[in-house]
Amino acid sequence: MLHKTRVLVDAYNVLCARMIGEEPAVSIPLDSMTVFPQPGRPKDPEELKKVQHDYCKMRGYDPETGVPTREELEKLGMKDIADTLDSSMGEIPKKDAV
Repeated sequence: MLHKTRVLVDAYNVLCARMIGEEPAVSIPLDSMTVFPQPGRPKDPEELKKVQHDYCKMRGYDPETGVPTREELEKLGMKDIADTLDSSMGEIPKKDAV
């Protein structure tokens, strides 16, 4: 249930950003993660990018945009939200394409 709620919140944030003409910011920019290091977090920007990429794929998000994929939304019973995201930005990324 928690994952579904997080995906719904992120999809809502994407829609809000697009409504005002901005790119959505649903993932933390890598630059800020290297400037503010934390214990256990990779310091190397390339390694950090790989960790973020793997994490996005595990969650069902597009690693390039941080936007939930259509497949993840549909798997969670949110086809209507996937359709709304598609209409707001063109086609949302497919899991295979990432």
